[in-house]
Amino acid sequence: SWPTPGSPGQQVTESIGNLTNGSNYTAQVRGCNEADQCGTWSPSSNQVTPFGPMSGPSASGSHSGCGTAGDKTGTVTFNWSGGSGNGREAKYQINVDNGGWQTKGVVPNGSSVTNTYNCNTTHTFQVRLIRTFDGQTTSAVSAPSQKLPQPPPAQPPRQVTVSHGANASSQSGCSSTCYFVHITMQNFSANTSYNCHLTTGHGDVRDYSERTNGSGSFSGDTGFYYGFHDAVTVNCGGTSGTKNPFV
Repeated sequence: SWPTPGSPGQQVTESIGNLTNGSNYTAQVRGCNEADQCGTWSPSSNQVTPFGPMSGPSASGSHSGCGTAGDKTGTVTFNWSGGSGNGREAKYQINVDNGGWQTKGVVPNGSSVTNTYNCNTTHTFQVRLIRTFDGQTTSAVSAPSQKLPQPPPAQPPRQVTVSHGANASSQSGCSSTCYFVHITMQNFSANTSYNCHLTTGHGDVRDYSERTNGSGSFSGDTGFYYGFHDAVTVNCGGTSGTKNPFV
């Protein structure tokens, strides 16, 4: 009840506290005399809904891509959620890369936006609430900016080179034109063993392995020697090199 209802015929303005924001209320009045004899209640007033200050939302961001040589684009995702209209409907507004505010759904139904961008670019995001009935907004909340990295440089192609190694004329069955097969491996993975497959124009086949150093290279004689005027081919890890003719 109102503590100071006033006299009949006078307009009275009264504030009622301790109400729940977002709940609907109506009011009724009636007249009473000093003997507590009261008339009937008036019809209900129009419905009103109390509300309080809005609370702001939260925002986060993430990115992916641009981590492999040759990548041109990556994706950036920004998420928003939370906040409250505190008794009145409010909606989210987002601003990506300072491109202007866009309305995106009713609080508290947060969401996300994902866009594709060129590598080596940085992107920003803000979100706020706007109250539907009067357009009042909360302060903008920023997500951490997201930078798509510069992709690593393309790795040069693997190479296997076949050449003459040490003279092998002293080996069994060899003449002065015999040489050990020497191979050079470049641009391979560092400190890694690779299966190698050696073939010749005479139909010889040898399988063995070589291990690269910390720079992804290897250079050395194989245990195979050859002295004919045709091809020697070595394939290591799927990459081939040929010397034709070998001598």
